[in-house]
Formats: sequence, structure tokens, C-alpha cells
Amino acid sequence: MLLAASIMYREIKRENEVFVCFYAHNDCNTTDRKDTSNGKEYASHRHKESIDALGYFGIPKENLYTLGYGNGQANNHIYDNKTDVCNSRAGFTQTYGTEYLTDYHTLKHGTPAEYTHKNVVNDIYEFIVDLKPDVIFSNDLDMQYDHRALSLFFDEAMGKILKEQETYKPKVYKGFAYCTSGYTKDDFLKYDSLMPTVKPQKYKLKSCGETDNPMFLWKDRICFETEEELQEQNYRRNPAIQALLRYGRLYNVVNRFINSDSVFWERRTDSLTYNADVEVSSGNGNGICDFKIIDCKKVSENEPDYSAG
Repeated sequence: MLLAASIMYREIKRENEVFVCFYAHNDCNTTDRKDTSNGKEYASHRHKESIDALGYFGIPKENLYTLGYGNGQANNHIYDNKTDVCNSRAGFTQTYGTEYLTDYHTLKHGTPAEYTHKNVVNDIYEFIVDLKPDVIFSNDLDMQYDHRALSLFFDEAMGKILKEQETYKPKVYKGFAYCTSGYTKDDFLKYDSLMPTVKPQKYKLKSCGETDNPMFLWKDRICFETEEELQEQNYRRNPAIQALLRYGRLYNVVNRFINSDSVFWERRTDSLTYNADVEVSSGNGNGICDFKIIDCKKVSENEPDYSAG
């Protein structure tokens, strides 16, 4: 919701169906990362906030889903570990839901999924294939490691979909929750009208280029104009502000998520290489025909090494 509030609002006004799927629960205390004693309680609280916020926009609870994975991993991150079952910071090893939302794997198969890299990719794959949305918005390589992992998991799943579902070519847009949203310039009330999203400067990773994804150029961004009602600078009359305030932790930064536009980068899904047979004289040629444009050796590093592919 933080990335695409105006876009969701617009599509609801047009009477198009909007679905939202969450990857992780936020089941460790965000104010004290060492406090993992009430993981399911934190997850339940986040689900309730999400239902309230998205319901304010007119998205029914029936259109909300969670994959049910935990935040972070106690040992090594679930993205980095390609084989083992991982423990979340809250001590869980398999997907779960709450009284508000059931995890998608249990909804579909009747049992939860173990916390493995392969299962995350398969759950994203199945959710998208089951729903087959025309347009998909997802976060990209944010500075937060779970966001970063989700972006790469999504790219793996999308690559698999484009190879196996050859007639399905959704529009895919990816953006940032930090460098162009939550950590962008705080200018909501400084001018008579809202300003466009500014190019990231202070709050972005030092090792990257113009954004937190070294492959994204600022000139290639796509700007979706914010709906007029959501440009209202009176908090009480702005539906997006009122919806986002349902997330209590956003109280002091909520205005940073609202600009006169929302910025994304399109990821083309119509490349002929996705279904091509590729031969290389040396090395691994899989990267030529998958959906990933970059990979990360260790997502949990503060300054990630993106030379993995």
C-alpha cells in the first residue's frame, strides 16, 4: 500500500478489482528487534492494521492475502540459504496465519509450507498464476533486507511464470518503499501544492547508482499521477493519509509517501529470450533468459554486493 496507494485508489474508482498479497508478517517487534516473544501477536496486529487501512480504500478483506513468512532469519537469510529450512527471528519454521488472514499455502494446499527459498518462490508463483492479474506492482531492491529478498524472490517466480505460462504477459512495475517514498524529501506542507517525487539523494545505498537498484536509471522512471483527492493537503480530507494512519508506526512519516506522482520502473514481460534455448561457451547462461536483471550475494548486508548476476 505504501508504494501504490494512489494507483489502487484510482483502480477502485474505475471499478477494477484490486488484490493485495503480503510476503512477511512483521512478527518481531519493530521497536526492539531482540524481542521475539510475541511473534503471532505482532503478526495479528499488522494484519488488522492492513485490513483497516485497505478497507478504508474500499478493498474488501476477501481480496487480501498473506504468504505467511516471518521477518528475517535467526541464522542466515532465507533468500541466501538455497537448501535448508530457516528459522525466523520469532522462532517459526513454517508459514502461518492469524485470526484475520490465513497463509496462502494453507489456503491452497491445506498445510503450511516450510521456510525454504524454493517454497517462497513456488508460493509467489502459485499466487500469481491462480489470480493472473493484468497488472502487478511490487517493491524492488529496497535498503531493508526482507524487501530486497522479496524483490529477488518475485523475479525468480516471474521468470518461471513467463517460461511456463507463455500466453500470460502481465504488465509489471517495480518501485521503492524507501528511497522514493518513506525516505524521500519531506515537503508535503512546504508548498501550495504537492511536488513530484524527487530523485533519491541522501537516503539511498552508497554502492548503488541513482536508486537502490543499480540497473534503474532515473530518466527511465514511469510517473503515475496522483489522484486529485489524494493531493489534498488537509490530513483529515486526504483519503490516502487517513488510510495510511491506520498503520500506527507511520504517524510521523506518512506525508512522505504522498507526492504529486508515484514513481515506478516497468519490467518488460514480452522478451523473446524468456523462452529461448541459450548456449554459452563458458559459465552459466541461465541469466540471459531469466527475469532477473541483477542478483545479490547476501541480502542481509547493509551495502549488498550485486555482482552475483
